[in-house]
Amino acid sequence: MKHLFLDESGELGFQGGSSNHLLIGVIATDAPKRLKNRVRKEKKKLHDAGWPTDLEIKGTALFGCRRDPRIPKEISDDRERWLQRLIAASLPDGATVLYSIVRKSALAPHLKAAPYGIVYNWLAANLLCRAYQDHIAGPLTLFADQRSKETHDKMTFSTYIHSRLITECQHAEACHIHYRESHDVIGLQAADFICWALFRYYEHDDHTYQAMIQPSVGYRDNWYARQ
Repeated sequence: MKHLFLDESGELGFQGGSSNHLLIGVIATDAPKRLKNRVRKEKKKLHDAGWPTDLEIKGTALFGCRRDPRIPKEISDDRERWLQRLIAASLPDGATVLYSIVRKSALAPHLKAAPYGIVYNWLAANLLCRAYQDHIAGPLTLFADQRSKETHDKMTFSTYIHSRLITECQHAEACHIHYRESHDVIGLQAADFICWALFRYYEHDDHTYQAMIQPSVGYRDNWYARQ
């Protein structure tokens, strides 16, 4: 069974100070235990170096750790190496990255005006359906961050995704969709690192991590973003 771990970076808001892009990303793997063990090993090293146990290890937290007095200098001075190790651990052999990158300013007016949940669900479903045949066909289990799942009134994220997979991809096998807190599922933590790193490439023109991830990218859905 294919396991999918879905997260995002940026948001779909258009208020002042909002991000220029939204990135929805997925790590797809047949070996979730291998992914879990690799990321857990790197997290343990970070905790052993002094990372506070009550502070979730996320891309944004590690990148900005110089501003947190609780973080030892050994970590903050070497944050890029720690980030590279966690990103590498999140991409074991056989894992595939699928992502959708959206330049929000170029979206059609009716999409900008739509409730957040409708557009988010539509973008996520487009990504999964377009990547389906080559990368995720067959029985699957999808984990999504509980805090990031927006819904609209008549159809939840899970119902919408499942319906699209059935009607557009002829998906007839198992399809389990779970909402979990990211601190409880290491695969979601891995997806956070990958989404954060790719988002920095588009939002901040930061090429530091993109080259590490590119060999594992199976499909990219590009909505008006730069190449």
